Amino acid sequence: MGRRQNGSGTLERRGKVWYTKVYVNGRKILRSTGTGDRARALAMLNDQTRGSDLPAKERLAVIAEHLRGDAPSPDFDQAWENYADAPENAGQSETAQAGDMGRWRFLVRWMSGYDGGPRCRVNQPAAFPGVERLADVDAGIVAAFVKYARAVSSPNTVNKYVRTFKRIWRVNGVEPNPWERFRPLRVEAHLRRALDDSEVEKVIKEADGELRTLFAFGAFTGLRMSDCARVRWEDFDRSGATLTVRPSKTRHSSGRTVAIPVHPALAKVVGRRQRSGFVTPGLAKLPEWALSNMVMRHFRRCGLEERERPDNFRRSVATVGFHSFRSTFITNMANIGAPMAMVQAIVGHMSPEMSMHYYRANAEAARAKIAALPGYGLE
Repeated sequence: MGRRQNGSGTLERRGKVWYTKVYVNGRKILRSTGTGDRARALAMLNDQTRGSDLPAKERLAVIAEHLRGDAPSPDFDQAWENYADAPENAGQSETAQAGDMGRWRFLVRWMSGYDGGPRCRVNQPAAFPGVERLADVDAGIVAAFVKYARAVSSPNTVNKYVRTFKRIWRVNGVEPNPWERFRPLRVEAHLRRALDDSEVEKVIKEADGELRTLFAFGAFTGLRMSDCARVRWEDFDRSGATLTVRPSKTRHSSGRTVAIPVHPALAKVVGRRQRSGFVTPGLAKLPEWALSNMVMRHFRRCGLEERERPDNFRRSVATVGFHSFRSTFITNMANIGAPMAMVQAIVGHMSPEMSMHYYRANAEAARAKIAALPGYGLE
């Protein structure tokens, strides 16, 4: 295919919105028209490529200046629709979509002001009430948002905000992208502690129905909460002795599956096998935040509501939760002598170091292991 002629342009449809695609000095410049009307989009394209009667050099200068200064930038409502309908987001899970939408609303409400309703967490006046287009957001506004977000959110959450906004600006073809220069904040890991045997027993026995099954999956497989809630009957082999799952966290990166031998106690809790569908259909349909709230309410009923405030952290964080089952599983497997590579394969970690990150050595088990070392004649 030959090289595109300088100053040539075409229309490209993304979802419901038309984009103009203009070539200047071998570089493709993509801009959203903010409309699904092809006639209007074509008029914008013609306007962008005006100056065809000028000599080549002057014509390109006119086009480049126009694209820099006067190109229409979608307003915030249209920008979100463009992003949600973009082809690259077609495979997003409902959880990922909800997360992106929540972060987008947070930004828009911060700019335009909170309504002060009874469910508002913080009554915040409009930070930048005059900003109505993506192109109006500059490095100063980005810095102000990050400063505010750091005061009310964890560093990890702030990084998620910026990653989402960077993609939204990119999909909408707005240049320069003010979020590109942001350097991710340092994130300190706050892992849930491992539970002891009596705590695991209490949590499982005091639950019933699907919640009891969910906790049993967590205790005997080490899978994350969302994966436990979405185990299907088809994930078990015909004998019911092995459970094969593709963890959601790595589904779109490595795509690896994990094969987990089924503990007899788990088989007893799961009970008789059906032909198809989710093992816990009621929990599988819940959004992750609702499921997490249900789990934490049960932990509180069991007397397991521990919190701590790490140094330089804005608020206290829970030290126990569903992820405690994952830490417990890894710790117990290591304490009974399972090779770390085996633990890694079962829980789906990419490296033994990640499994060790979760490992919390039991003091008595460690003492017994050390006592078994040779005395080298010094006894």
